[in-house]
Amino acid sequence: MNGFSATTRAKLDFVSVHDYSTYVDVNHFGKPLIATEVSNFQTANDPSITDGLKWANMIAADLKRGERGWIYWWAVNPAASTSGEGLINLGANNSYTVNKRLYVMGQFSRYLRPDDTRILASSSDSNLVAIGGKNGTGRASVVLINNSTAAITTTISGLTLANVSGRRTSATEDLAKLTDMAVTGGAITVTLPGKSVSSYVEF
Repeated sequence: MNGFSATTRAKLDFVSVHDYSTYVDVNHFGKPLIATEVSNFQTANDPSITDGLKWANMIAADLKRGERGWIYWWAVNPAASTSGEGLINLGANNSYTVNKRLYVMGQFSRYLRPDDTRILASSSDSNLVAIGGKNGTGRASVVLINNSTAAITTTISGLTLANVSGRRTSATEDLAKLTDMAVTGGAITVTLPGKSVSSYVEF
């Protein structure tokens, strides 16, 4: 990018970035950013929620930084590979395993959609990461990451519709449907299990 002329940079619709190690900030070029390639091919595959939380926090950080999209490198890891490069790992005799990172990605992709506007979402608890968005009709969604091993009870405020539905991924849940909740005074109170990712959307 630094080697491009100003004329060449002006012709770019967006800047494609990868996030494999140290992040280099290219926001100063004034172009939309999209993370088009991210994975873990350096180490053995970790199918657990610990690995899932790693990617959840990375997605949230990238979106908060202003990136417009986030793409994991491989959907399916071939049976010959044992790395963390895929969302799904093939095994022998047509068997396969699904890694928590796939369900964690779903917590974002199901609720924060293309053309949504990211809105301010934050928490005073350092263990809790929040990121929110609104679609064209004003319907809000929020993704909450509990990095603590303990459950956290928190209030989601600023809601405008009557009800909220949600899903959660944890050590024992895979995009599990949660009980719908009624909004009272523009807010709901939820308990987030330790090491979990929960998503809520108004309806």
